[in-house]
Amino acid sequence: MCYRVSAIVALASACGASTPATGPDYVVTPGTIAGESAIAVPEPLLKISLMIRDIDGLHLFEDEQLEAANIIATWAKTTNLTIEAASRTREIMRRAANGLSAVTGKACGGPLWSLAAIERWREELVAEGRIEASVACLPQCALIVKVSEGLDAAARDAGRTAMWTAAFDPGQPWREELARRLKELSPQPVLPDSSTKVAGAQPRPARVDMVFGPAEEEALPPALVTNVQACLGDVGAIGVLLETDASGAIARCENYAHRIVANGPVAACACTALGAASLGGGARRATTTITLASGSSTVTTKAGKRLDAHVRPAVKRDAGTGLYLPIVTDRSVREWEPPMPWTIAACFADLAPTAPAIRARIAIVVDGATAAAKIAELQVTAGSLTAAQTTCLGEVVTRATKVPCPDPGTHALSAELVVEQR
Repeated sequence: MCYRVSAIVALASACGASTPATGPDYVVTPGTIAGESAIAVPEPLLKISLMIRDIDGLHLFEDEQLEAANIIATWAKTTNLTIEAASRTREIMRRAANGLSAVTGKACGGPLWSLAAIERWREELVAEGRIEASVACLPQCALIVKVSEGLDAAARDAGRTAMWTAAFDPGQPWREELARRLKELSPQPVLPDSSTKVAGAQPRPARVDMVFGPAEEEALPPALVTNVQACLGDVGAIGVLLETDASGAIARCENYAHRIVANGPVAACACTALGAASLGGGARRATTTITLASGSSTVTTKAGKRLDAHVRPAVKRDAGTGLYLPIVTDRSVREWEPPMPWTIAACFADLAPTAPAIRARIAIVVDGATAAAKIAELQVTAGSLTAAQTTCLGEVVTRATKVPCPDPGTHALSAELVVEQR
C-alpha cells in the first residue's frame, strides 16, 4: 500500500511503476569459494559499492535492522562485494525519515520516505547498488537475497538484479539463523511457492519467534486509533512497529519505515499517544497503520459532489530514464511534496453547483534556511478564484508543502492547481 508519492515519481510512482529497461536480470550460477560462500556474483556487481536495505519479513526495530545489516555485510565481504558502512547508510535514512540533514543531523525540512531520501541524499549515500534480503513463507520458508544495480527498484539508475535463496527456519533465533543461511545461499530462479521447494525449507510453524510476524497488519482498538489520529495533521497515514509484553501491554513502539511511509516525528507522536496501552494477546510484535478518520480526507461541496483538488508538481519527461521529473534545477528540492489533496479541497468547499473546474499555474519560492514555502505567483488559466479561496490556498501551501532540507539560498518550484467537482 502506498500513501504518498514523491515528486520524483509523480507519474511513474514508487507504488509499482516500471523503470527504464536495462536488460534481463543476471543469470547466476553456483560458486566455487570453498568454506566461504556457495554463490558466484556476476562481475559487474563486484565493481560497484552497495548499501544494505532493510531486511523484509522480520519485524525488527532500528537497532536490530542495523545488526541484521552488519550480519549481511560480514557475509557479503566473503563474496568480494564492496559494502558501504551499514551504520552510516542507516543513519542517513533514519535522519531523512525525521526531517534531519544527512550531514549535520539538524532539523532542516520535511521527512522523507525511502526512495525520496535516496534521491535527496544520493551523493551522501555514495553507493551505486543495493543488497535486499527478505524472509518469505509461500508456504515454504526461505531467505531471499537480491544484489542489484541502483539504490531502489524505482530509482532513476535501477538496473539488473542477481538473486539467491536458502531455506530459513523462523522458529530459530533470527540472528543465528540469518548468519547460517547466508552461507547456504544457492541459485534459485523461482520463489518457494506451493509447487517449488527450496532444499531444506519447512512450512511455517504455528508458533514462531515473535520477530517473524504475520503477513497481515494488526488493527488497533478504535479508542487507541482515535488517540493517534490527532497526531496525523496533514499526514494521511503513519505506520508503527509494536512489541507487547507477556500481558499484551505495549512495551516498545517505533516508526515503521519499511513499506509504509516514513515520518519520524508523526510516528513519535503516535507512540507517545499509544503509551503502554494493553492490546491483549500476550507477547508479540506487529505492524499497524493508522489513517485519518473515515471521511476526513473527502471534501463534499454544498452541491453534494465530491471535490477533487490537487496541487501537482509541474513535471517533464526525462529522455534518459523515461520518468517524469519535477521541473526544478536544484537536486536539494527535487523531492518536494505538495499538500495532501483534502487540505487543498477544504479551501473550495463553498463552490456553487454549477462552478466550472478551476486550473491555475503556481510559482512557489522556498527559503533554503527554513524550508518554508510560499506562493510567489498565481496565474488562473480556467475558472476563477475568490479572494478567500486565494488566501486559503496560500495558507495551505505555506503550512503543508514538504521540502526536504534545501541547500542555502532560495529555490523555485512550479506546480499546477486543479479543482473539479465529481
